[in-house]
Amino acid sequence: MYLRHDDGDTGFRSHNPAFEGADPALGGPAFVSRFDGELVAVIEYRLSNGQVDQYPASWALPEQEIMRALEYFVEHQGGRAPFVHWHGDAGE
Repeated sequence: MYLRHDDGDTGFRSHNPAFEGADPALGGPAFVSRFDGELVAVIEYRLSNGQVDQYPASWALPEQEIMRALEYFVEHQGGRAPFVHWHGDAGE
C-alpha cells in the first residue's frame, strides 16, 4: 500500500497481474475465499496482535519486488515505485 498523506488518503495498492485468474489449487499460500462478495484467490496475513486478515492474492508481490520497491521509496524520498503496478482506490 502507498499512502500520500495520513489525512484520510485512500492511497494505492499494489497489483500483481500474475495472480489474475490464477488457480490457487496449483499450490502456494493462496486459497479461494470471498473478498468484497466475490470468490477470489486470497492470502491470509497474521498481524502482530494475532488478528488474521485476508486480501486478494492479486495484491501480493514477490519478496524481491517488495524489497526493490522499498529501496526505491528510501532512495527517492518517499516516491512511489514506477515498476509496481498500482491501483488507486479513489479511481486514480
